[in-house]
Amino acid sequence: MNRFCFVCGILVTALCCLSAAEAPHEESTSTIASTAPVESTTTSAKLPFQCSHHTVIDDPTRHILYNATRSCDDENLGWVRFIDRANNGRSMIIPTVQPPYLEHCGAVVPGWLKDFTYPTTIGTTVAASVCVDFVITGSTVRFCMYTIDIQITNCGHDFFVFNLPAAPRCNLRYCTI
Repeated sequence: MNRFCFVCGILVTALCCLSAAEAPHEESTSTIASTAPVESTTTSAKLPFQCSHHTVIDDPTRHILYNATRSCDDENLGWVRFIDRANNGRSMIIPTVQPPYLEHCGAVVPGWLKDFTYPTTIGTTVAASVCVDFVITGSTVRFCMYTIDIQITNCGHDFFVFNLPAAPRCNLRYCTI
């Protein structure tokens, strides 16, 4: 089974990542903390406002392989950065590949970025669409029933922030990897 990893800040499919058994599987509560202005390292270009003014979300239940707990993103999250505190605060992103299963990422229906490539230029903000999959009852065919328009900014150093509106209905949630 393919796994999803970062190599030099790029999301790739690999055989080197967590197995499903290693994925987070215990109940967990979200840690959400508003950040004070974050000092960035010296660069020649000024970063957009959202790179230093965003909410940090450390929530292992959003991981693409997590398969318990049901939550939804039914409120506007605004500009957020996803991190994995258990992995030294490593930045997380919304996956660009379809999650392997429904009822993962702490939701009935996981959200992911279909037909998207993350911007490589630091300071760039781009529009993207999050795909929310559904399955026709009695079928294994999955299709993108909803799309949610979002914005993504490359803040440098493998660090992206996401401007995330509320999902159109409950049990839909933004996944991370």
